[in-house]
Amino acid sequence: MAHRLNPSVYIIARTRYYNELNPLYSLGANEVIPEEFETSIEILSRVLHRYFLPVNEIEKHIGDIRKDGYGVFRKAQQKYDIFPELKQQLPDIEIETMRIEESSPLVGKTLAEIGFRRKYGVTVIAIQRNKQTIANPSGEISLLAHDIMILIGTRENITGISSIVSSSAK
Repeated sequence: MAHRLNPSVYIIARTRYYNELNPLYSLGANEVIPEEFETSIEILSRVLHRYFLPVNEIEKHIGDIRKDGYGVFRKAQQKYDIFPELKQQLPDIEIETMRIEESSPLVGKTLAEIGFRRKYGVTVIAIQRNKQTIANPSGEISLLAHDIMILIGTRENITGISSIVSSSAK
């Protein structure tokens, strides 16, 4: 109705949840601000302040998040949107990504040597290396610094390996 009364009016709407964005855009909103993401940004900002990151860097990161349309938050939220039945059928299973740090004891070792499934109860379902994705990697694949592993397992098991992914103790 506002657009009918004034076609040049610029409408900014607030909504509680991300999944309410598209209906508001289809009703004519020019911008929609989801509370749940703005709350996340505020929490992130306060944590970064607490760790004494320079305020100009914090503001740049927050600006980038907003400019990207909250993409970083949407990706985290949409993890199971592709396979919603996976979460429904396997409620205790998580899919997570972890980047191999340069100091990790995993650098240079093969998946077979590490024994993710046998020792840690998680499975590496893919590795992202630069712009290449190695799907269903074999045991002979060696991990490199900065590789991103895509893992599947329980939250407990995935959390349990995070220390060896970034650990510098060899």
